Amino acid sequence: MAQLRIPLIVLLIGCAAMLGACQPAAEEEPLPTLFVLPSPTHTLTPSNTPTPSITPLPSATATPTATPTPTATTTTTSTPTPTRTQTRQPSPTPTVTATPGPSETPTLSVTNAFPVIRSFVTSSTDVAAGAQITLTWDADGDLASIERQTPDGQVQERVEVTPSGSLPFTVPNTNLNRVIYRLVVQRGSQQVTQTVEVRVQLVCAQQWFFGNEFADPAAGCPPSAPFTVTANYQAFEQGFMLSMTLDGQNRVYAFVRAPGKNGLIIGDQYGYSQNAWDGVTNHCQQSGKVAPSGTTLPQNEFNWYACSQFGPGGLWVDVLGFATGGVDTSTRTLQVETNGALYIDLPSGEVYRLTPLTQGQFTVAFRRVK
Repeated sequence: MAQLRIPLIVLLIGCAAMLGACQPAAEEEPLPTLFVLPSPTHTLTPSNTPTPSITPLPSATATPTATPTPTATTTTTSTPTPTRTQTRQPSPTPTVTATPGPSETPTLSVTNAFPVIRSFVTSSTDVAAGAQITLTWDADGDLASIERQTPDGQVQERVEVTPSGSLPFTVPNTNLNRVIYRLVVQRGSQQVTQTVEVRVQLVCAQQWFFGNEFADPAAGCPPSAPFTVTANYQAFEQGFMLSMTLDGQNRVYAFVRAPGKNGLIIGDQYGYSQNAWDGVTNHCQQSGKVAPSGTTLPQNEFNWYACSQFGPGGLWVDVLGFATGGVDTSTRTLQVETNGALYIDLPSGEVYRLTPLTQGQFTVAFRRVK
């Protein structure tokens, strides 16, 4: 029995000790409030919401005034700031639209204050009379027109056009073998022009006796057929002389090639005078002229004209020199242009064009065409 009491006593003491240990735990019930304090993490509060023991503590709600920290969530609402960056991105687009060509147009108006012709061309430069060509042009100006002109600049047709474009034209069958088309462009009081030339294959009732291709570009069709005359011809050191009857007048012509015997002639020139030789007098001999070796004194009317009549820079003999051959009396062929210019052949086969000599002129130009 005594042995049973001892274990019983020990058991009671153990229970008392256990009760003693459990008793402090009951006093520490407020500790759960310490566990609630971490609630600002906010992630634990949802898991604790099922425990009603937390809801009764209003004092804890005072501490949740830390809940304004969720205003950090409002800071996250600063996400609109990216939207601002997106709304500003379109702003470069106006700068792109501001950079286009409109800013350059004023510079164009300044640089093009004067009219400009960039090009003016024809579809063909050699056509038959009556054929059609197309003129194309590119210009900058306020007003533009195209003129059809004769080789000497007479306007025969004028058409108003736009500053750039193209237009067909019919080449007329005129008494000319070329037509000039002139583009005129204006801006304000300023004007620029450019021309193109079209050679016309004329259909002429008469032909030039030496070939149409050798006629002067402005000659056009011959107004009349060629004719022949009996003429005297003599060659000289610096040219030649002719005598013949034209328009009822017997004339003596002297033709000197530049620079002439005296070196004073600029350009080939000719002059003439009505024949006044008496048929006897040797004027060169009277004036003491002596022909150098290989030459002879001029003969007949040429003697009179060379040694008694003045040419450019002295007597004609001083300009032409002396004769280099005898007198040829063969027939010459002549033909006249509309403006009076004369074509004449020589015994050698050469053909010359004589510019009309007007009143008051002493000499005038001549040139070889064939």
